Amino acid sequence: MIEAITKERWDEAQVAEFAEHANARPTNQWRDAALRHFCHIDRDQQGKTIVEVGAGPAPVLAGCENVHAILIEPLSYPSLLALKGRAGFDLLIEPAERALEFTMVYNAQEAWLFNVLQHVADPELVVEKCKHLSGGVVRFFEPINCPTCVYHPHTFSFSDFQRWFGESAKLYDHDYWPGFHDSPCAYGVWRREK
Repeated sequence: MIEAITKERWDEAQVAEFAEHANARPTNQWRDAALRHFCHIDRDQQGKTIVEVGAGPAPVLAGCENVHAILIEPLSYPSLLALKGRAGFDLLIEPAERALEFTMVYNAQEAWLFNVLQHVADPELVVEKCKHLSGGVVRFFEPINCPTCVYHPHTFSFSDFQRWFGESAKLYDHDYWPGFHDSPCAYGVWRREK
């Protein structure tokens, strides 16, 4: 079980994360890699409502078409705020644990977790809330065995993802996409049994 961190520790991580990314120019490299490589996501989402937890400065859903995107991000990145008001995009500037309560009204088909669980206060709670969204589908791509630091208060093993997502958890060879934390990743598409 992964322990939740204190509010003070989470606040410290958020300040460091914002300083790291706020002035960085968002690139399409991360988004394109996510769409092309991480779970082979189709850009045309065919009208789905999808929650992206921890959208960061360059949300993956911004590279999709025909989507109702619910972007959850506690930090007010200028590039993210520029999406506010874009047709099909809703933005919740809240911690994931709280924002996921609001998303229940959207009847989302999927939740997307891409490089976010290291940053939330309570990863166990975030995963459980995502698994209980109405559509019962969670796509994930998260670094494992990545050391903690000021803006990464959590670290995970592959067995954490197997515990959360069962056989849908796969191991991603980080040498295929070097530079992403220089760590292997857990990825997959979990579907709730009906």
